[in-house]
Amino acid sequence: MINSGLKGNALPGNSMIEGYVKSRNKEESLHFFYAMPHKNSFTWNMIISGFVKASKWNVARKFFNEMPTKNGVAWNSMIRGYAENGHSVEALRLFKDLKSGCYGPCHVDMYVLATVFGACTDLLAFQLGKTIHACIVVDRIKFDPVLGSSIVNTYGKCGDLVSTSLVLRSQPYPDDFSLSSLISAYSNNGRVADAKRISHQE
Repeated sequence: MINSGLKGNALPGNSMIEGYVKSRNKEESLHFFYAMPHKNSFTWNMIISGFVKASKWNVARKFFNEMPTKNGVAWNSMIRGYAENGHSVEALRLFKDLKSGCYGPCHVDMYVLATVFGACTDLLAFQLGKTIHACIVVDRIKFDPVLGSSIVNTYGKCGDLVSTSLVLRSQPYPDDFSLSSLISAYSNNGRVADAKRISHQE
């Protein structure tokens, strides 16, 4: 679970920034941000996520780059923002930076990983998806339903039926999204009988 960093709104000015960000008043949020002599993780996370939501990628990335100590919220805001708005290449590039540690150490959580697999699916980046999956296994990261279904969807969309089935079977309680991904994968690869068999087992 991500340590949100959006709690602990203790510094004077943080509540004002939060209010202006939520009302999408970017100018005033910047005014209070620059006026604050001290900033904590809440301050940085609010300003980054606010500009991500406003699709102001250059501004959000500027603050992300300047953030002294980046946490899971900041990474997730940027990666998810890129991935969900058609910038999958940039999302994966930023994830590579995260893994390389070029911005400093940061824990890679399941929410970020699920988003990254979504970007791999959009680009049909099969080999990259397999590489990231291998790293997850080596690092012994436990799958939750969201991450598991994201991996199943990536393999399914990329046509790797064996890996799709293996990942699905490794989940204690496969969700409907994972099962649908497997059914679609079989159907799209001409294995209609297998798709019907799985569908009848649901």
